[in-house]
Amino acid sequence: YDVQYRVDGGVWGDWHIVVTDTQEEFMGAQNGQTYEFRARGVDQVGNVEAFGDPEATTIVDTRPPTSAIAALPALIEAESFMVQWFGNDGGGAGIRYYDVRYRIDSGPWQLWQHQTTATEATFTPPRDGFYEFEVRAVDNAGRAEPFFNQGEAHVAVDTEAPFVTPRLLLPLIRYRA
Repeated sequence: YDVQYRVDGGVWGDWHIVVTDTQEEFMGAQNGQTYEFRARGVDQVGNVEAFGDPEATTIVDTRPPTSAIAALPALIEAESFMVQWFGNDGGGAGIRYYDVRYRIDSGPWQLWQHQTTATEATFTPPRDGFYEFEVRAVDNAGRAEPFFNQGEAHVAVDTEAPFVTPRLLLPLIRYRA
């Protein structure tokens, strides 16, 4: 077999000429690049098949994607609000989905959006408090960005009106003239 490859649709180059193995590891590939391969057969009497179109294509994806939550206002007094996030796979296989979680008042993290392809959703907080949000992306190669256990965006939610209980703080004094 004669085997050729090309990178990102460029010029074909020889990888192996006259090999008898039917598989081998390709070394030196770079993240974010597309590699195409083609082979032709050569028989024992010298008949040579013509090279054709690419027979195998792969995108090298050696790094997990990155993502972040868009900034939120410092205080929200509404019953619900929009949370947005975004991601980038740096030329890799592309983002498959996101997981978004939140926590209240530094409590345990709670998964809110699971394996979603959306990049925004309306959040309805269960109660008033200080909310933190964190997102992670998973790419089409199955590489997952880790959760870092740190809020990427935060907001204080205060939907309850304050209650004032009137009290008489000073004694009533009568003046006699």
